Amino acid sequence: MSNPVVIEISDIALSVADASGLRQSSAACAVLDGRELVLGDAARARARLNPRQTHDRFWAQLDQQPLHRAAGNAKSHADLAWFHLHAIWKAVGRADDEVIFAVPPDWDRQQLALLLGIAQACEIRTVGLVAAPVAAASGVADGERLLYLDTQWQRVRATPIDGDRQRALGVSIEASKRGMSALYDTWAALIAEHFLHETRFDPLHRADSEQLLYARLPEWLRTLREHASAALEMDVGARVYRVEMSRQSLVSAVAADYQTLVAAARGNNSDRVLLGHRLASYPGLADAFAQHDIAATVCAEDAVLHGALLHFDAIRSDPGAPAFVTRLPRANVAPTAVAAPVADEIGPTPSHALLGWRAIALSERPLPLVSDAPGAGVSVRLHQGKACLHLPDGVSARINGQPVSGDQVLRAGDRLRLDRRDAEWQFIVANADHGQE
Repeated sequence: MSNPVVIEISDIALSVADASGLRQSSAACAVLDGRELVLGDAARARARLNPRQTHDRFWAQLDQQPLHRAAGNAKSHADLAWFHLHAIWKAVGRADDEVIFAVPPDWDRQQLALLLGIAQACEIRTVGLVAAPVAAASGVADGERLLYLDTQWQRVRATPIDGDRQRALGVSIEASKRGMSALYDTWAALIAEHFLHETRFDPLHRADSEQLLYARLPEWLRTLREHASAALEMDVGARVYRVEMSRQSLVSAVAADYQTLVAAARGNNSDRVLLGHRLASYPGLADAFAQHDIAATVCAEDAVLHGALLHFDAIRSDPGAPAFVTRLPRANVAPTAVAAPVADEIGPTPSHALLGWRAIALSERPLPLVSDAPGAGVSVRLHQGKACLHLPDGVSARINGQPVSGDQVLRAGDRLRLDRRDAEWQFIVANADHGQE
């Protein structure tokens, strides 16, 4: 009996959960300390002590390009990602687990392929991929046009989620170039200045006190999100330094950032804005949307994990070629609605055919899918804005598990398997600017 598991990929943290709850959350950070590669929360806890040996972009920039600074045996971002995921899975993975990865909306097909390769090297039985915003939005019943706003470490992304009966992924865009890292730096500098002015103690003067300030910052932000002011304390040696800080001072320091996000939401013309839980942790941000009469809902901390687990069977696909799912039923729609007839035009025209980790662009020239008998002549090409599959007489196939014959129109997300063949083709949309849709 297999056990459904979801791993949410973020460049802030990786989270692993099953039906019993959260197994582990691990900060997306690595620090080379001498010859030891420190990972996860332990790395984040010493990042300010050794910033030149800190790596915190390997999940956002997942690639195989050589690192600018060596990280022990890790030579690329993909290597660092492998070390991180391997350490997590070694600690919490189980033999009967089947895993779906919830991934960022801006990942392209090369990054999806790298993730699958890394998971395979970690001996993780992967049975599917889902766009994280779609998983989070699947639990929201209200609104046909949603905008999912969530922060990454280096930026904030805005992802439209549309659909009457299904939540379908739109084109994700960069809403702000200043993500959690930049805002934390702004708030840390403001708080440090306050300590210096009030107590003559400068937390940023020494690496150890700077690390302590950043370690306390998330807790302080939670308190100031709930209260108009709070006492902030730092224990340094035998001394305890204390200052009073107001929520408004933090909000004023990042007012331009908040206005940028409000403008992104107003420009989208959505029925409702969904705030990812990390973005919603910013003090006063939800109030900024309310002041502009923008309906905003704060997603639960486990919204992505819960949405993917709820629709696990709908997302689950062939472990040999896991599919990337970009649409799920709404909360008030039965999960069976995700399965649509082959001829039902529910998706856009695909731009690429994906076989394993190899993506081939479609064009008006027929792309042979099988070169040997008895399937010779099976091909797909673009014609009058549609992806047309040609099945010669006597050749049958299955699209999304349903038997078909003759010529067919393919839609993004369709999976094609020729009878008596193990290989499965998946048809996807790949956008040059924003990755897979």
